Order: sequence, then C-alpha cells, then structure tokens
Amino acid sequence: MVIKMNQLKTKDEFYLTREEEIKVATEALSKSTRATYQMAYKTFLRYYGQNEEGSCITQRNIISFIQRVPKKWRKSKNDLGIWCYEETDKPLSIQTVSVYVSALIALAYIIDNVDLKNNQAIQNALKILRRDGHQVLGNEGVKAVFDKKKRALPLSICDVDNFCSNEFNNIRDRVLIALGFFTASRANELASLNVGDVEFKDNGAIIHIRKSKTDQQGNGFLKFIPAAPSNALWCPVKLLKQYIQDVDQDDPVFITNTHNRMTTRDISRVITKHFPNHTSHSLRAGSITFLAENGKSLSEIQEVSGHRSVGTVARYVRRTTGIENSPTHTILDAISQKPTQSLDNPSNNQITLNQKYGDMKIGSFGCDYIYR
Repeated sequence: MVIKMNQLKTKDEFYLTREEEIKVATEALSKSTRATYQMAYKTFLRYYGQNEEGSCITQRNIISFIQRVPKKWRKSKNDLGIWCYEETDKPLSIQTVSVYVSALIALAYIIDNVDLKNNQAIQNALKILRRDGHQVLGNEGVKAVFDKKKRALPLSICDVDNFCSNEFNNIRDRVLIALGFFTASRANELASLNVGDVEFKDNGAIIHIRKSKTDQQGNGFLKFIPAAPSNALWCPVKLLKQYIQDVDQDDPVFITNTHNRMTTRDISRVITKHFPNHTSHSLRAGSITFLAENGKSLSEIQEVSGHRSVGTVARYVRRTTGIENSPTHTILDAISQKPTQSLDNPSNNQITLNQKYGDMKIGSFGCDYIYR
C-alpha cells in the first residue's frame, strides 16, 4: 500500500478538538443532557477562550463566570444570510447558570479528570447568586434580578377522574392523561411508547418502558396498571385497550392529528389545553404527590416513578401534609385539653397534667408555657 505525502496527517490532526472530545465523552448520556453540556461549554467559551494547556474549566474561571452575569445569546441571520449568535441584554436565569455550572463541573471531571463537584468556593458563589440575585446595571442604577420560581403544578386525582370519565373528551387525550398519571411517567417515556410495549393481562396491563432518562443503556423496566373494579365509572386498562385495538404493534401509541408520533412538546400542549397552568410534568408530580399523601413510602413510589434515588423522589412530593394531617395538631390538642389552673399550688398543675395527658412528655418549660 502506497501512501502519498499529501495523505499523511500531521501530529495535531491525530488529536481531537475540544468539542469532539466532549461529543465522544458524553455519547452515553441522554440527548437532552448532551445538548445541555454542549450549550454550557459554548456559552462558557464566549467568556473564556481555550488556553495553551487545553482546558479553561478551572475553579477561578467558573467562579468568575458566575459573577460576570452571563447574557443570553440569540441565533439570527446576518446581512449575508449566515446564521450567527449575538449577545442580548437579558441575563441568563439563575437556574440556567446553576445548570451550566453543574455541566461544566461534570465536563471537567469527564475530560480532564478534575473533581470540582464538592468545591466549596464554587458552591459559595452559587449560594450568593441565589441569595442576592443578578446584579444588573439598569437605567436606575444597579438592581438585583431574581428568577421567578416555576415548578410543575401537580394534577389532582379529582381532575384526572373527572376528565377521563367524561366520554365526550378526546379518547387519545383521556388515555394520555390516565396513563401518565397511573404510571408517573415522563413525557418522553409516553412519547416513545409503541403499541407492542403494552401487554394486557386479566387483572391489568403491563407497560414496558424501553428507555428512559435514568436508563440510557436501554435495559428497560416495567410499569403496572391494575384493572378497575366492575362497578367503577371508568377503567384505565379498558380505555387503553379500546384506544389501541386494531393498531399495528410497531406503531406509536400516541399520534398527532397528522398521524405522526407525538413529541414531548405535543404532550405538554395537550395537558395545558385541558388544564391551564399545568404541563406534562404535572402528571408525574401529581401522581407522586397523591401516592405520598396516601401513605406510600418513598421506596414504593420509586418503583412506580423509576427514579434513580429516593432523594429525588422526595423533591417531587407536593403538599404531602396539609392542615388536616399537620403534626402540629399534637400542640393544638395539648392546648385544647388545658386543665384547671391552680396558682396556689403549682405542683398540683404538674400532677393534673400527668393525669390528663398520661404518657405524653411535657417538660417544666412546656408546663409554664401552657399556664401563662
């Protein structure tokens, strides 16, 4: 085999560029995570160029990145018709900066084997940012800009029941909401479902999730939907069976009006259409909240939701203890059962308290507080 001189690669051509390194190193991650890492790195490079050693992701540069109030970039065409990015006056949200910093810390470990995960200086800089906000120079001087807190409102079981039991509603939307709520599924899990992933049994249905955010290798896991009693107004299993009957096994479960597979954005639009101020994530948040309110443990909920850790499940739970179930009812009970006071002989008060409350532990400070 003869190799021409112009076909020989130079030493530098054998090395991957920084962007190629990131692409190869993050190939095993989910598509959305890869996109976040790449956008974080591109935004970071606009403030800090690559130095001679190759890496610019250092503690000092990350802290400076947090403090410099990075701006949003807008993609637009220039006068020559070429797509390019231009910086806007609007700063990145605090949440986006936090996500980008987490991505940069992960890239530093993946690419350069530098562990900045527990770096106290970086964490302190983020805490100051969340506490004080972006210090932005406006027409009236420097002002602090904070994020508007946005969390998916949980969809209640009453809303799901009323909507799915109404036969006049679109059957696809009824199945989508019922399946999302009963399985606490992510929007991308619902969008990627095929008819062949659903298996019906006498006592319910088995949903096979082929791939998810926490299962990038595609090992798959199962979710179960029990059949409703015969006297129930509606049954999610019967509704699902009615919806996908006579459909090919390889076809998607949820399709648009143009017969294309629904995307996560399509699913979110459906939820917002029927339930304003709610998104596709409201199904997942509502299901987890309802299970927690009804006494299911976090580990049991984890089996349904498919979360990797119990700690993540705990962050999803909304309103698990309302006024009715508040632990402070114990304090209210103690006050409402207040015994007759005897100022002449305070020792009798302690006796009366012990007789009144039995084994309830009440210290001397607590007794004085109740009397006075």
